[in-house]
Amino acid sequence: MPSVDIDELKRAIDLILTHIQKDLGETVIDFDPETSLYWALPLNAVHDMDQTPSAASLGIGNAADDAEFLLSMLRNAKSPGDAPALMLEHAAGVLNYLAATVRR
Repeated sequence: MPSVDIDELKRAIDLILTHIQKDLGETVIDFDPETSLYWALPLNAVHDMDQTPSAASLGIGNAADDAEFLLSMLRNAKSPGDAPALMLEHAAGVLNYLAATVRR
């Protein structure tokens, strides 16, 4: 089974974000209320290929709200341990929005 070292993942994401900043000139993510909403599945269902998600299991996420959660975490964090792993769900919402909207 493939694996990735967390430090390599951090470097890969940093390379992508650096490209967006330096090469594409994007330094701020402006959230458009019309496009910042997205379909969300419960985390335990996202990778379960044995079950087809039902319409009832779909939720609505908001990338702008995800960004607010991340910014609040940054304001309140006193050490790296103050960032719970569950915040990855919010980071994913923001990164997916960026991937869908960044100039190529």
